[in-house]
Amino acid sequence: MASTLITRIDTALDDLQFAIDAGEGVFGSEYELLSTSLRNIKIFLLSFRKLVNHDPKLQSLLQTMEVAVCKLADIIHVVRVQMEGKTNLDELPAAASTEEWEQTMEQIISLEEPIDQFYNTLLDTLRQSPANSVAADEIDDLFDSVLKNLQLFHTFEWVSSCEMLREPMKALGEQMKFLRNLSAFASESAHSKAKQDMFAQTEAIYIRAGYIIFKCYSEMGTETICREMFPMIWMLVEDIVPIHPSVNHTYTELLLSSKSGRRSLPLADPAAVGDNPAKEFLDSLLSYLSVMPYLHSPDLRSMMDQFRELYEGLGSLLFILAQPPNNFDLKMKDAIFDVIYDAGVFICSLYQTRPQVQLQQGIQDLLKAIRLITLGEQLGGEKGAPEPLFNNIPTTAPLSFVDFLVEKLTDLTSGEAETNSRGHAQTIKDELVYLRSFLRDIVELRRQKEHLQALWDHVLELVCRIERLLDFLLANDLSDSFLSSFDSIMKDIENVKMEIQLQKLETQMEGVTLSQQSHVPPSQQQSPQLKNEVVGYLEEAKSLKNRLIRGSKNLQTVPIVGMPGQGKTTLAAKIYNDPSVSLHFSVRAHSTVSQTVDKNRILLDLLSQIDPEKSCEFISGYDLVEKVWRHLKGRRYLIFLDDVWEAEAWSNLKEAFPDDQMGSRIMVTSRRHDVVPNEEPHILRPFTEEEGMELLQRKLFGGSCWPPELVDIGTKIVQICKGLPLTILIVGGILANTSRDGWETILGGLRSGMVSSAEQCRHTLELSYSSLPEHLRPCFLYFAAFAEDSVVPVQRLLRLWIAEGFVRKSETKRIEDVAEDYLKDLIEPQDLSYMFYMAKLLRVVDLGKINLGDVIPSEIGLLVQLAFLAIEGYMTDIPPLIGSLANLETLILNQLRQDKALSLPATFWNLQKLRHLSIARPGGSFPLENPDTSPDLCELDKLSGVTIPCPGDMEGLLKKFPNVRKLKFTLLVSPEETGEYVKVVVPESLSQLESLGISLPLAVEQPNRREFEFSFSAKLKKLSFAFFYLCRSSLSTISKLPNLEVLKFTAVSFEGNTWETEGGEFSKLRFLQLSSAGLLSWSGTEDQFECLEKLALLGCAYLEELPSCLENIPTLTTIRVVNCSKTAEELVQNIKKIQEDNGNSELEIITSLL
Repeated sequence: MASTLITRIDTALDDLQFAIDAGEGVFGSEYELLSTSLRNIKIFLLSFRKLVNHDPKLQSLLQTMEVAVCKLADIIHVVRVQMEGKTNLDELPAAASTEEWEQTMEQIISLEEPIDQFYNTLLDTLRQSPANSVAADEIDDLFDSVLKNLQLFHTFEWVSSCEMLREPMKALGEQMKFLRNLSAFASESAHSKAKQDMFAQTEAIYIRAGYIIFKCYSEMGTETICREMFPMIWMLVEDIVPIHPSVNHTYTELLLSSKSGRRSLPLADPAAVGDNPAKEFLDSLLSYLSVMPYLHSPDLRSMMDQFRELYEGLGSLLFILAQPPNNFDLKMKDAIFDVIYDAGVFICSLYQTRPQVQLQQGIQDLLKAIRLITLGEQLGGEKGAPEPLFNNIPTTAPLSFVDFLVEKLTDLTSGEAETNSRGHAQTIKDELVYLRSFLRDIVELRRQKEHLQALWDHVLELVCRIERLLDFLLANDLSDSFLSSFDSIMKDIENVKMEIQLQKLETQMEGVTLSQQSHVPPSQQQSPQLKNEVVGYLEEAKSLKNRLIRGSKNLQTVPIVGMPGQGKTTLAAKIYNDPSVSLHFSVRAHSTVSQTVDKNRILLDLLSQIDPEKSCEFISGYDLVEKVWRHLKGRRYLIFLDDVWEAEAWSNLKEAFPDDQMGSRIMVTSRRHDVVPNEEPHILRPFTEEEGMELLQRKLFGGSCWPPELVDIGTKIVQICKGLPLTILIVGGILANTSRDGWETILGGLRSGMVSSAEQCRHTLELSYSSLPEHLRPCFLYFAAFAEDSVVPVQRLLRLWIAEGFVRKSETKRIEDVAEDYLKDLIEPQDLSYMFYMAKLLRVVDLGKINLGDVIPSEIGLLVQLAFLAIEGYMTDIPPLIGSLANLETLILNQLRQDKALSLPATFWNLQKLRHLSIARPGGSFPLENPDTSPDLCELDKLSGVTIPCPGDMEGLLKKFPNVRKLKFTLLVSPEETGEYVKVVVPESLSQLESLGISLPLAVEQPNRREFEFSFSAKLKKLSFAFFYLCRSSLSTISKLPNLEVLKFTAVSFEGNTWETEGGEFSKLRFLQLSSAGLLSWSGTEDQFECLEKLALLGCAYLEELPSCLENIPTLTTIRVVNCSKTAEELVQNIKKIQEDNGNSELEIITSLL
């Protein structure tokens, strides 16, 4: 019975996923929630799989479960069948009546109580002995189901009250992956006793995790269940980490047993090695090793260098497994596996007390084995090991890197540095400016002359040595070590300067001036190939030809827009050479514009085609513009400008093209849709599957047809290429040099959207990267710091860029705005799927997801260049040395304790460059000793998670952040405060403040009904309150804020449980949210909320009245109603009906599923 039921659930989950994908967001959140409910039932069945036949009560529950699940699965399947035949989702008939649907869901919900009871019984058993309830062949399915529901939990909006579970759930997911990877790697060859112990450990962890996730979903993420689950999750995480001796023994015995009993698996091909569990387990070990030195004794922290060397060594083995060299054989594979076993045992041993000398010997033994492997790989293979993780050589954007160092040295020379430090800094800065000038001169010419490339490399080596000197200068350390390094570098700089002078003399004798070299890469200096054969885009070509030869007599521009590799140039070249086009125009000319615009070169290209008999090489500037203009005057012409990157480039060129009302056209290709303002771009679609197959066929077989036996694999390869012609051609080039028997291997190695394993693809994609402006290159590469296909948090990314020194300062813009411009420039032209490795510099320490325990290492204060610091742990105090981080711009403190606020030291006020401060709940308290005499933090832009005492000088404290733009704090009202009301004053002097969030602690007793008097800046745009009691006068003050656009009330009580809004209030409000609000009646007149677009009612269980003005607001687009009273839901539906009668058919009502 259980097997059949699990099969039905799997089918229903497939049907739901189809509906989610086909619905394009229409059914997303509701169907995802339904899928988690079914998956929780599946987890329960898998957890009790072997107990069903021995427990009559469990059999009875399964019979009830089967009826409900099968009925629900039938309804879901009907939805899928209907959707498969419909292109318009609005036409879908109901899969079931409302009554039938509600009855089915009630049956599903009724299962929760008996499931809870059985879980508790099983958990009691687990505390005494192994459960032995999960089938061995289903343990991986249990893991996948639990992990999926864990990952989905925080994607639902109704879990906003469970923010405290986000980090523990993430940690649980990561530790479960470690457990699965260890078991998959070592269990196969281990003896039975070790395997049984490991299975019992794994089974218990998965069942406990399944119960936790079941409770969180069944209780709909209430605050009560979150507080109950919080310690349970952390206890489960601790039971996976090899801290407990019994757990440590289980892992160690499994690894040792597996090593002794392992038999080498046959090596099919290099690609097969990458799928071996060894790679996943090694990756898990690297994750453990990256945090180990921070979590334990001073002995471990004193061995940081050894741990770093071991990390790099194991990383090189991971590289070999991922990209096996030509000489990869069974002997090398066995050696790597042995190191992985030994490394696993060694890392487990770190959690036990061992003498430091043993640890050091263990690391040395591992490094010796690793060196023997990498030596054999380098001698016999073509592929080298990866660059060390801590290599700071600035190969990606050297000029930007030098600019950054010059900026830091400028701060030192103009600041309050010691006299000796300032003198040395000025000397180094002067030399660095000279070297920077030389690097700029040869940035392109070095690619053509080997001796200049060698000199370039030498200069960059000096730049790296200068950066290391900067640490001494920032710390005012003029020790003998510094002076020795300083003298050595100065001597080398003098030698390099002499060599530079010789090189300049030689290049001038050759008739070349360094500073006048073209900055267009050689690959871009050629005119486009205009004879390429084109496959596909027949309708596109027809449409574009019509725009060129028909329509208005005015001069028009036709932009062709698409992503890199989509075939813009090839299509435009085909149209350019089409006879019907060439005969229509009396003159044609083309040129490649490129990212680095050379106006003279482009116009000379055009003029040489317009009038090829005349030499114009000595014409430049405005004369050249006039020459082109006169040659085109009075003629119907077609100009083809390929690869235009910026609107400014087009603006600088358009003056050369006259408009004589003769039907002339300019065809432009670009990655951006806005390069030609006021002209409609023709945006290229991806290739269809048929077009992709035709292109791949021509690449592989010329005029011949596809061999029947290869059509299926060819179709799969084309689908992976996602309609990109360039990617199809790249893969075609690889397949053309591969036997047909090897095509399956290549298909297995491809990943959707990226063919990074092939050198041909990497070479092709380099042009897109090399054409980026230099200041964007490190920003682009920084995306590699994030996991593939993960959501990249934009604000965190921008702060990291700023901390790394990638973002240049501007006199007219905030540095955050400049960073946003960088991101826009990257997103517009680039496909960010192509990411490569980039090592972090010591300007960033991001430990925001690593628990440091209850003490922050004081050594953090020695990182004098640090600009970004994120820390997590149970700490209650921050070490005073943090005040020495004079360059710190971003500080993120994730405190895991819920019972005590974090105390900031008095030295906190020394962080004069701080721009972003964020502290997790319960928040952090400012040092209040002598606040008047401590400096203000004028650079602070965003401040969240702090606590402010009341009574106290709130206004004076907030004035210390004069330019803060986003502010969020918790108000600590003293029990001794006996006044009629509490005054909350946000001073008008905070002229940049746009967003304000205020909350009271969760422990505040609501019966106190303490009233508050608010005084806010009229410039506020966003305002939120949590856990407040709001009287009518307070609400009146809020309603009169003239620029308020967003207002959120969370767990707020209203005077008399009513809210009466009056005419003219909230005139600019666009978004209003009432969450868990104690509100019975909300009423008001007609002329309110005139601009309201979105309304959210979340958990308003007692709401019985809504204002009639909501029926007549034409801008209203969305009302979200979740877990509210039935009356409120009916009122919302009535509002929708009246809105539709008034002509607003766009209003969407979003409700909960249950």
